[in-house]
Amino acid sequence: MIRRKAAGFALAASFCVYLIPLIGPHAAWILGEMLFRGGAERSPGWAATNLAAAVGLQLTAALLCYWFFAKPGWSRVIPLLAGLPLAFLLAQSIFMVKIPTAYLEEPDLAGENISWPGICSVPEVEQTHLHTDSEIWVRYSQHPNQYAILTMPDCRLSRVTLPEPHLSPGGKVDFMIDVTSVAPHGRAVVQRWETGAGRASWWIVPGPESPLEPLPGSYPAIGAPILSTDAAWTAWVEQNHLFLRSLQSGGKERVIDLSGLGLASFVLRRVDLSSEEIRLWRNDRLVIAGFDGKLKREYAPPSGLRPQYNTFLESGDHWLAWDAYRDSDAYLVQWSLPGGSGRHRVPLGRTIHDAAFDHAGKWVALSVGTSLNIGNAKDAVYVLDAAGGREVFRRYLPRYDRSPAAFLQGGYFAYSDLSGVHVLRVAQ
Repeated sequence: MIRRKAAGFALAASFCVYLIPLIGPHAAWILGEMLFRGGAERSPGWAATNLAAAVGLQLTAALLCYWFFAKPGWSRVIPLLAGLPLAFLLAQSIFMVKIPTAYLEEPDLAGENISWPGICSVPEVEQTHLHTDSEIWVRYSQHPNQYAILTMPDCRLSRVTLPEPHLSPGGKVDFMIDVTSVAPHGRAVVQRWETGAGRASWWIVPGPESPLEPLPGSYPAIGAPILSTDAAWTAWVEQNHLFLRSLQSGGKERVIDLSGLGLASFVLRRVDLSSEEIRLWRNDRLVIAGFDGKLKREYAPPSGLRPQYNTFLESGDHWLAWDAYRDSDAYLVQWSLPGGSGRHRVPLGRTIHDAAFDHAGKWVALSVGTSLNIGNAKDAVYVLDAAGGREVFRRYLPRYDRSPAAFLQGGYFAYSDLSGVHVLRVAQ
C-alpha cells in the first residue's frame, strides 16, 4: 500500500518537469508550452526528439520522487532539492542547445587545405568589404575609424587621412565617419555624421594620405552617393531619377529619368561614364540601363536563390549570386562564369558572409560562418573550382571572424583573421 501511494505521488510530482523554464536569447517558455506549441522550423524528427527527451526527464524525476516518497526524511529532502537546479541546467542544455544543434547544424567534414602559397601578411589590420580590382581597404584593428589601402604586388599599406572622432567622458563621440564608396587610386566617398545635430555631410578622399575635401552641393538625406568608375562624378538615385554631379570645378550636373524602368525600388550599384551604363538593383534583380534611361539588360535571379543587391556580382554575361538570408534551410550559391557554371550548398547552420570570383572566372571564393548562437561551427574561407565545384583551398577561422573575400588583379586572393590580412597567390 505504501509503495502504491509513493508511486502515485511520484507520478504526479514528475509532471512538474513540464514547468521548468527554458530561457532563450529573445524569449522564455516553460517546457510543456514548448512541447505543445512546437515551432514552424521544427521537423517531425525534432519534435519527436524533444518529446522523447521530455519523457526521459519525467521518468528520471518520477524515480527520484519515488525514492523520496517511499521513505520520506530530511536525509532524502536535501538531495531532492539539490536536484532542482541540476534539472533546470540539464533541460537548458538538452532543449536549448543539444537538440537544436543536432537539427540546425550539419558537421563540416572538409579538412583544411592551405595549398595556395602566401605572398604576405599585414598585421594589426582587418579587411573590409570595400575594394577595387587592384586595392583593398582595411581598418586598423585598434583604431577602427582609421583606414588604409592595401595594394599589390608589393603589399604596400597606404594610410588614409581621416579625422578622428573625440570621445567625451560620457562615452559619446562628437561625430562618426564611414567610407561608403571607393574607386581606384585610393579615392572614396565618406559620410560624416554629426551626432549632436543629427546631420550628415559628404566628403571626398582624393587619394591616400590626402586630406578630406567636402563634396559640393547638397545630397539626399536617405541613400549614399557613389563614385563613378572614373571617380570624376558622384551619383545617386532620388524619386526615380539618377543624378550625376561632376567633381570638377563648377559641379556640372546631369539628370537621367529612370521612370521608363517602371515603378520600382532602386539601389544604385555602379555608373560607368565611358560606356554610359548604369547598374541598378531593381526590386529583386540587377538591371543595366543606358544614359537614355532605357533598359539594356536584366539578370533574372537564379531559381531557388534569394539574392539581394549586395549578394549578386556580375561582369558582362557572367555572374555570381548567393542567398542573402534564409530562415532555416541551407544557404546556396550559384554562378555562371567563363570557367564553368554550378551551384554549391553551404552546410546547414552557416550563413554566407561574402563571396567573390576572380577576373578569369575560374575560381569562386566563399566566406561562411555560423548563423546560430549555439553549436560548434567555425568560420571558414574556401575556394571552389568554377568548372566542377571542387574545393581547392580552405582555411578555418575563429568563430564570428566574418572575413571578407577578394580577388585582385595579378592573381592574388585576400582574406583576414584576428592576426591581420593575408594575401595568397592564386593557382593558375
